[in-house]
Amino acid sequence: MQENIAVISLKNIRYNFAVFKKRLCAGTKFFAVVKADAYGHGAERVSETLEGLADGFVVTSVREGIALRASGVQGEILVLTPPIGLDDAFLAAAHGLTLTVCSVSALRFAAAGAEKDGKPVAVHIKVNTGMNRLGLCGAPLKKLFSLTERTDGVRVRGIYSHLYA
Repeated sequence: MQENIAVISLKNIRYNFAVFKKRLCAGTKFFAVVKADAYGHGAERVSETLEGLADGFVVTSVREGIALRASGVQGEILVLTPPIGLDDAFLAAAHGLTLTVCSVSALRFAAAGAEKDGKPVAVHIKVNTGMNRLGLCGAPLKKLFSLTERTDGVRVRGIYSHLYA
C-alpha cells in the first residue's frame, strides 16, 4: 500500500503568511490558525516560525493553548471553544490565553476564572454570521456586549466570526 508523505517547509509557511499580511489594511490583525497541531504541520514549530509576524495564534482548546505556552509562544493565543466550566476559564487565565465568549454562561465562566486567578482575562466575542455553530446575533449579541461592559475581570480584545460563504 502506498504511504502518503507531507513535506513541510516552515520557510514557505512564513513567506506565504507574510505575503497575505502585506495585503491587509494597516492596523488589521492577522492570526495564524494552528489548531489540531496546525492541521498536522506541527503547532509548536509553525507558531515558532510565525512568532513576531502573526499577531496571535488560534487553537481549539485550552489544552492546545497551554501546550503552545509551554513551547515558548509569547503572542496572544485565542481559544475557539468557549469555556464550559470554571477549570477551563481558570487555566486559560493562569496561562494568559484569550477566551471565546459566545453566551452569557461563557462570560460568567470567564469572569469566575479571572477572579480565581486574580487577574483579568482577555476575551473575543464570537458573532454568528450564518454558520450557526457558535455565536450570537441581534438582541442576544447586544445584551452580551452590554454585560461585558459591566463584568469585572473580563477585557474584550476583539470580535470574530466564521464566515460560511
